[in-house]
Amino acid sequence: MKFRKTQKKYRISVSKSISHVYAVVLDSSDNILASCSTLSLDFKQANVSNCFQVGQFIGEKCLELNLKSLRFDRNGMLYHGRIKAIADGVRDKGLEF
Repeated sequence: MKFRKTQKKYRISVSKSISHVYAVVLDSSDNILASCSTLSLDFKQANVSNCFQVGQFIGEKCLELNLKSLRFDRNGMLYHGRIKAIADGVRDKGLEF
């Protein structure tokens, strides 16, 4: 039986409530490396432009941690609107999914 080397894989997990959106960077053992939300950035609501700024902020945090490639975990939510804006904000900082 051959075993593969386990590589650390990082992911951005996105969740949302009625009025706010949350993005968390996790490693392969689900340790939180960075987090950001519309609530932590003092936005009153989670519209598309605010979610884009959340994506840019979490992208900056990933660049500080020297993470270039991540997986985007949308937790079963459809990829449009606020969720797509977060992904676009992260891509705007130069990260890849």
